[in-house]
Amino acid sequence: MFLYPPSQDSVIQVTEESYKKCNIKDPILYMNNGNSLFNLTSKGQFYFTSGVAGHCQKNQKLHIAVGEGIIENTDAAPGPGSSLPASAPSYPTVFGNIPVAASTSTPTSTSSQLTSTFQLLIIGYVICTLFYLM
Repeated sequence: MFLYPPSQDSVIQVTEESYKKCNIKDPILYMNNGNSLFNLTSKGQFYFTSGVAGHCQKNQKLHIAVGEGIIENTDAAPGPGSSLPASAPSYPTVFGNIPVAASTSTPTSTSSQLTSTFQLLIIGYVICTLFYLM
């Protein structure tokens, strides 16, 4: 789930090449309602970025690998010379709690680990988006 102010942003699904080059033209999927749900129903690589020009270049993008094991992060993280502050400000939760379905499986199951990892990625994306909008 992607949560964002619909008047200020959008989320698009793009190809790997478009993700790497921050090309936001011709997206696979365009979402702009501020509460966009994307169901991961198959294995694969999924690439998302903000649909607003310039946001991808500020690293407002997300790569999700489902069911293919751990992959090495090849995206460049901001380095010491980056214009980002050493510590980010804390923001209150503005969208409420993220609902989590009750699980009957063991806590170490792959399914619940994937769900937890995906939720953390989405929360991280929302926080990054809020940080860059301020």
